[in-house]
Amino acid sequence: PLLYGSGVIPSHHREIGQSVKQIILDYIFDSSFLNQYVMKKLSQLATTTDMPDKITSLLASEEVDTVIDHQLGKLADVPEGQLLLAVGIQPSSLKPMVKPLVLSMGADVAPMLLEHISKPGKLIKVDQLREELDKYMSHRVALMDESHTTHLLEAIIRPHLGWLIVWGTLFGAVAGVISQ
Repeated sequence: PLLYGSGVIPSHHREIGQSVKQIILDYIFDSSFLNQYVMKKLSQLATTTDMPDKITSLLASEEVDTVIDHQLGKLADVPEGQLLLAVGIQPSSLKPMVKPLVLSMGADVAPMLLEHISKPGKLIKVDQLREELDKYMSHRVALMDESHTTHLLEAIIRPHLGWLIVWGTLFGAVAGVISQ
């Protein structure tokens, strides 16, 4: 039978999918390159982001107000909160004192956060990232059927197929002429 439609891809689609996945992991998500890339991007983020302003803005948000309210509400359940209640102080009345304290921490926390981000492996562990990529790609490969694998290979090969046919025909013709 002719090569086109011979059934090689459909009959081996699982192995082909695993090979493509492994090639992508080994060459595109190479551990050393991925580590350098992530560290470079995190360093850029640390130097280009106005972290103190971002943290101060976050701490001044309604979401943080909600967290403060929730934590002050929980204070009544611990011995320290019970002591406040015993002297007539409602934990929620402490918010006007706590909120400025929380806001002032932003400027102090920002340099620590920037230092933490720029240290290799502190924020993002590249090996774990690569493992997650491997799991994701394994899952995707498991979902691929014969037609998906065929389409994938066609998408990779088709743009170059024209020249492959031209050169194959030319060399075949030359070989045929020489052999006669």
